[in-house]
Amino acid sequence: MLRWWCWWVLVTVTVTEAGADGQESLWPTTEAFKLEIQDWFANPTKRALNGLPRLLQDKGVQEKAVSDILGVYLPSTDPDIVDNEQCRKDVAAIMRVWNDQRLLQLVNLIDDGWPYRLPDSWGKLPDGILYGNIRPWGVMEECTRITVNTTIKPPFTFPKFEAQFRGRYCLVNYVSQANGAKAMKEVDKMLDSVSRMGSTLLIPNTTFASYGTCIPSSCTHKDLEASISALRTEMANLNVDCHLKDEVKPLYAGDIVYIVFLGIIASLLLLATIADLSINYFDNQHFRKGPLKYLLVFSVYTNLCKIFHINTEENPEVISCLHGIR
Repeated sequence: MLRWWCWWVLVTVTVTEAGADGQESLWPTTEAFKLEIQDWFANPTKRALNGLPRLLQDKGVQEKAVSDILGVYLPSTDPDIVDNEQCRKDVAAIMRVWNDQRLLQLVNLIDDGWPYRLPDSWGKLPDGILYGNIRPWGVMEECTRITVNTTIKPPFTFPKFEAQFRGRYCLVNYVSQANGAKAMKEVDKMLDSVSRMGSTLLIPNTTFASYGTCIPSSCTHKDLEASISALRTEMANLNVDCHLKDEVKPLYAGDIVYIVFLGIIASLLLLATIADLSINYFDNQHFRKGPLKYLLVFSVYTNLCKIFHINTEENPEVISCLHGIR
């Protein structure tokens, strides 16, 4: 994994220095380098053969390929890994649609083709890997616009099929367990060397392995993290960041404390300003010497007047031109 960190830093520096006018590939595409890329991302020819040719020949998705999705793009349906029952049900419903061609056609016919749009939003191995395009982030907008509300009863399908969820976009980042800490130190050292040369990296301090996926809204980032960790135990620094359209974020204890603190400050400012203006309006200046004086220090009116007050009297100890800056 460490070598990919090194290649990533080298590629980013090359991209930055080449600029937008470069017409040739920005990668050091030696034969040895191409072989290493193919070992990691698979042969580009094989990836191409699994794409458009299968689509144009109307070949269905192989069942084994569908099961391989679990733990990578979708959370696992294993209760020992994911304890979220509703998440497991929704993922199982998706898998059932993909494994039943007749049901797949029915769902696409009555519910806006979500079985195709869901995987279409996933980040897949992109074009031009040898040219530097190695970030399969997927399409968040396509994912978050997915709304599933499908019910198909017998005799059209048996047993009854039912699915209700929305699309939740997740970005997965990770480094390997063995080389994670070493890779981070190596990259930090390279970033420091590059900055001394006067170069600026396009995407500094980012993990090499990163991809986007779309999961049911009933699933959380913890469900996907647990599934990925169960599949690839050597992963470290695994981070899954998810987003759901119009999602109401829960307030934690720290959030509540901060909101209460701001509310108290705002209340003090409001009460002090009202009291200050009332004293000036009714000319009750004697109140300023009582206990109310501790509240009046928060008056927005008085404090703003003091901040923007300018003494125009000449004073040899004052640089008068600074008044204009104030």
